[in-house]
Amino acid sequence: MRQKVTKQGVKAPCRINRLLLYCNEKKQLIREQRYQIQSLLQVDTPKKKIAALTGTSVSSVYRETIRNKGKRGYTAAAAQELCEIRKERYRGNRKFTPAMERHVRDRLTEKQRSPQQIVGEAALCDIHMVSHERIHQFIRQDKTRGGEPWKHTRHRLKHRKLRDKLQSMGITFDTVCTDAWDSFISVFKQDNHIIGKADTKGIEGNNCRLRHRIRRAFRKTCRFSKILFNHLKAFDLAFFYINFGFV
Repeated sequence: MRQKVTKQGVKAPCRINRLLLYCNEKKQLIREQRYQIQSLLQVDTPKKKIAALTGTSVSSVYRETIRNKGKRGYTAAAAQELCEIRKERYRGNRKFTPAMERHVRDRLTEKQRSPQQIVGEAALCDIHMVSHERIHQFIRQDKTRGGEPWKHTRHRLKHRKLRDKLQSMGITFDTVCTDAWDSFISVFKQDNHIIGKADTKGIEGNNCRLRHRIRRAFRKTCRFSKILFNHLKAFDLAFFYINFGFV
C-alpha cells in the first residue's frame, strides 16, 4: 500500500488508498454478515459500529436494513431470501422485447399509466419488465420517430385536461399564449397559438397589476367602513372600471 510521510515523520495511508479501501468495503453481504447484523441490531448497536464490526460500509448497513426490512423488523433469514429472489429475477439480461413494447404501449395509451406504474404492476403480476428509465427512453425515441405514446404521458394529460376544463366551463378564447413546451404546442395546435416568453410575461405583468390594484382598493375601503356590504359595492364599482378598460 502506498504511504505518505507527514511533517512529523509518521507514515499514513494516502487519500487514494483510503478511497480504494472505502470502495472495497461496499460489496454484497453474505449470510453470516446478515446474521451478525441481526444480532447487533437486537442490542441497539449504532449503524456505524455495526459497519466496523462486520467489515462493511455504513451505507451498506443502512441499505441492507431498509431494503430487506420486513413487517416485524430486520431478520437475517428473510433478508437472505429476498436477496436470492432478486438474484433469480435479474439473472438474465432484461431486454426491451417486442412483447414488452406492446405491453408498454397498451398501458400508456389505454390505461393512462406512468412508467413507474407499469413497472410496479409488472412486479406484482410477475411479468418480466425493464426499468422505468428504459421506458422513458423508449418514449423519447418513439417521439422522434413520430410515435403517439408520449401524448399519453402525465404532463401531456394535465394540459389536455386544462383544455377540456375550459370547454366544460364554456370559456372561449381567440388567442392563447404559452411557453414553448411540446405538450402546449400539441394541445393548442388548432387554435391561434402564440408561443414565447414575450407575451406570457406581459400577461403575468397584467395579472400582477390587477391584483395590486384590487388590494389597494380593498385597503381604501377598509378605512371608511367595516360593513361587508359596503366593500362589495366598492368592488363592484372597481370591477366595472376594470372590465370596461377604464383601469
